[in-house]
Amino acid sequence: MNKPILGRYKVTAAATETAVTLPEVKSHLKITATTEDTYLTNLISVATEMVQNYTGQILISSTIDLYIPYFLNRIDINRFPVTRITHVKYYNSSNNLITITSTDLSYSVSVEDSLDQSPIPASIIPAKNFTYPDTYPRMDAVQIRFDAGYEDNDSVPMAIKQAMLLIIGQLFLNRSDMVYKMPVLSEYLLNPYRIATL
Repeated sequence: MNKPILGRYKVTAAATETAVTLPEVKSHLKITATTEDTYLTNLISVATEMVQNYTGQILISSTIDLYIPYFLNRIDINRFPVTRITHVKYYNSSNNLITITSTDLSYSVSVEDSLDQSPIPASIIPAKNFTYPDTYPRMDAVQIRFDAGYEDNDSVPMAIKQAMLLIIGQLFLNRSDMVYKMPVLSEYLLNPYRIATL
């Protein structure tokens, strides 16, 4: 079993669109005026972060770096859907950044479980007869770059989009510190899309 490790994710190329659009939000809230457009656009960003943090899903295609302090026999990338792993780099014992040849590693991209469609993380394991090298003692000793996210707005599952609309509606109607957690129905809609971390 893969032991939990401290990992940090950083978006290096952000999505160019959003999972829900401003017109979709305004239609959901039955707003026709433009006076709230800036605020609603900000709430779309907030809801995106909430959903991504809660589920591990990347809503629209982005490039992301994962930093971890050392190699494991299997490295799970707890973001979904991972469509491509670009490279794996590491700081060697002399603190020099080295790229591992792709033939030395075996990659799997994200898939859905065939029984219940729950997200299965992408993973990296060493190829046969390859041993991970020693790394320098630093929190970003291993660096993995990957692409993740749905192709566009239309590809995002409808349940995720509906959960976002509910979150935005709750935040829009309650502008003081009264929203303590995600709406219960949003959690119910999002739970099947949560990545189970090991």
